[in-house]
Amino acid sequence: MDGYTKNTDEEHSSSKLKTVFQRWLDERLALGESLMSLLQQVGAASFITENASDQELKNMLSTFATKCGGKACELIRQKAVQSEEEPGIPFALWLEECWENKATAQQVLDVLRLPKTADSVKSDAELWEGLWQVSKEEAAWKILSDMVPRVPLCEPAARKGTILEVGSIEEVASLIDRSSSILVLTGAGISVSCGLPTYRINEGNSDFRETIAKEFGLSRAEDVSDIRTFRVNPLPFFKHVREIIPNSRTPRSPSLTHRFIRALESRGKLLRQYTQNIDCLETAAGISRVTFCHGSFATATCVKCNFHAADGGPINDVIADGQVPYCEKCGQGVMKPDVVLFNEPIPEGVREGIEQHTGEADLLLVIGTSLNVTPVSLIPSLVGVSGDVPRILINPEFAGRNSDFEHFLQGPSDATVRRLLELLGWSLGDEQKHA
Repeated sequence: MDGYTKNTDEEHSSSKLKTVFQRWLDERLALGESLMSLLQQVGAASFITENASDQELKNMLSTFATKCGGKACELIRQKAVQSEEEPGIPFALWLEECWENKATAQQVLDVLRLPKTADSVKSDAELWEGLWQVSKEEAAWKILSDMVPRVPLCEPAARKGTILEVGSIEEVASLIDRSSSILVLTGAGISVSCGLPTYRINEGNSDFRETIAKEFGLSRAEDVSDIRTFRVNPLPFFKHVREIIPNSRTPRSPSLTHRFIRALESRGKLLRQYTQNIDCLETAAGISRVTFCHGSFATATCVKCNFHAADGGPINDVIADGQVPYCEKCGQGVMKPDVVLFNEPIPEGVREGIEQHTGEADLLLVIGTSLNVTPVSLIPSLVGVSGDVPRILINPEFAGRNSDFEHFLQGPSDATVRRLLELLGWSLGDEQKHA
């Protein structure tokens, strides 16, 4: 363990009366760090009076360290949480304080509100080792914050009775023609005709992550797409996405359904598209009013220094070639495409957007999804709260609850969309005229 971790017996004997926080203060001051900077890091900047002398600032730090004793770092963390900010002190420092206070690893995980590990047989020592490993990361606080489960949207009660019975594809076309705020939710089904498999299922209708999990000694197929696995070894995930990642070697074109959604937008009918897909085909189709609920391969971020690459194209090419992309800034961290893995939060604004747009829509089209993943699976029932907004499912199989839709157009999305375009009298070649 390095950084602010276990100290040697000799170090403890020379500073046994000093807490972890006091030893850290001494070290920072010896390195020439300013008193003002240190006070800002501990969250005390608002208490600094104008024209305060260095001695006064030093007294403030000394008083804080003395009064807080062995809980100084935890108090700093609590204050940061209350202010919805990241603690200014290193995670490793806080963790060492927990260690010296003889906390168990599970107590540390509970304080951080982290989900219990799926591997319940791990010993306290093994859990501690994992925490020490995280403490070596520059962005440790952010990594841990991203792992905290977010409060889910609540599913409302099913709509009582049927407000509108839509009996045919002709009536659906008529609804589209009359609507001006269409909310569209899409899944992997709209990209199948582009040569892309669904995210988990291969041609044999089995989870191809299982084979990858066995190859890399992982206990579950889900571990292949877990951020905790990625931080230890990114190869399972990169192998998983190698055939579906957008790249210059095997470019793919948007499907007819993508182009139909673009036509809705160009005609001023699209309120918003929420896509669960990460293949960037919405962007390729020219759709701008789109929310990527699970992120996308369009950008990437270094897992070590948080460097953000606005163009993920070159990184995707490296992954498609079977290589590991490294950060051009720090040279050590792996560049992770900005797609959401298990135990990562969905992008900021997705839940808020869903709450807003489900209340503004005058028609809902759900296309090519099994509706198995929250919070997007709640969209039909959230739209249903309004009581009179028609909800249409276009999918090979029925999905969701029986009360979620007024009509179900069964079949591949492109075939259904082709018929809708005929009934609407729309030519996709006319899109620019309506843009």
